[in-house]
Amino acid sequence: MLLAALACVGLALLSLLRGFHGVTASPPLPFTIAFDSLGVLAAVFGVLAGLGRFNLAPAMALACVAGASVVAAVLGYDIAAGGGLSGALRDPFVLARGAMSAAIVALAGVIVLLRTPGQSFKRLGVGVVLLIATAAVSAVWALPPMRAWLGSGNVMGLASAVVALIATAVVGVGLVSAAGHNLIRAFELGSAKDAPRPPVIK
Repeated sequence: MLLAALACVGLALLSLLRGFHGVTASPPLPFTIAFDSLGVLAAVFGVLAGLGRFNLAPAMALACVAGASVVAAVLGYDIAAGGGLSGALRDPFVLARGAMSAAIVALAGVIVLLRTPGQSFKRLGVGVVLLIATAAVSAVWALPPMRAWLGSGNVMGLASAVVALIATAVVGVGLVSAAGHNLIRAFELGSAKDAPRPPVIK
């Protein structure tokens, strides 16, 4: 949690620097000032969440802070003078804030997983292995012999290659579905610890 708080401090400083640029520009940049002010506010909430000031859903709070920071970074960029949206996506300040936000989301995920480490990390591991298996199955068709089979001029050869390709796609969809289920379940197990307790009716 302390790492997340420190990352949010970094986000606040970067937002302040960009906001200062908006104030001192000639003429001033109202969108930069407005959105980077929101970026600073979001980062403050992130620091509070990282310090444990929110008893309910601190991980979700950090994820929201990260999302708001990315949006503020992109919308606060001076698109007119900086080469449009593509310029914003190459800007060092935007990239740095995006990287910090990604790190905060990753830390939020770790917070959720650590609530039930035994079950959550097992599910996470299974999901990652299934994704790797999916990539391996798909990569088979990039091999020269498989491409040659698919490009066969023989009708029977081409038909058998298409059947094999469809079968591979079915297996791939099954693996992705199983991987997604395990990854979602890994976080659900931890998220359940965050849910408010139902009222006790006496």
